[in-house]
Parts: sequence; C-alpha cells; structure tokens
Amino acid sequence: MQLRLLFNRGAMLGLGSEHAAWVLAAGIVGTLLLGFFSLRRRQGGLALALMTGGALGNVITRLRFHQVTDFIYIPPYPAIFNLADVALRVGVLWFIIALLVHDRSAARPKAGY
Repeated sequence: MQLRLLFNRGAMLGLGSEHAAWVLAAGIVGTLLLGFFSLRRRQGGLALALMTGGALGNVITRLRFHQVTDFIYIPPYPAIFNLADVALRVGVLWFIIALLVHDRSAARPKAGY
C-alpha cells in the first residue's frame, strides 16, 4: 500500500471529471436512495449503512471542496481511492453476500412439510 495524493472532481478513475456537477447530483440522489433503503430493509442493513456513509462522505466533501481527496493506492489496483470509497465497496460486497445467503436459505425446503 502506498499513499499518493490525488484531487478528483469525477467519479471512480476520474470518469466524468469535466461534468463535476452531474457527478455531485448523482452522488446526492444515490445517497438519498441508499438512506431510504437502509431504513426500510431488515436484511443487509449494516451493509446499506456502510454504503450510505461512504456516499455521504464523498457528497459532503464534494459540496465543500468541489472534489474528493483520494490518497490510498494498492498496486496493481488501477485507482487511487479514499476511506469513503472503501466503505462503499465493502458495503456493496457485504450486501451482495447477504442477498446470496438469504436467497439460498429461502430456497431450502422447511423441515416437517
């Protein structure tokens, strides 16, 4: 792991950096949707909370500084990222695993039927 300073106006890998307002708008909408779903779901609530927190962290930083500060680089991963991105990615992976485990347990026949 290395520390590298990068100011990013776009999304992951700098995509959309010339359209920073759209990236911010998408982040706000995504954060609101994640917050809504995290309050409504029982399964995967902690995963949704991680995703919401990561998205909110990036949105607040974009509102305040018009960019995010990325600083974590782990070769050979192609991107430099921040802790909010880590929370988002861990939350997404956790949510997918929770859905797969829930679907698998729901598909099993119940004993005694």
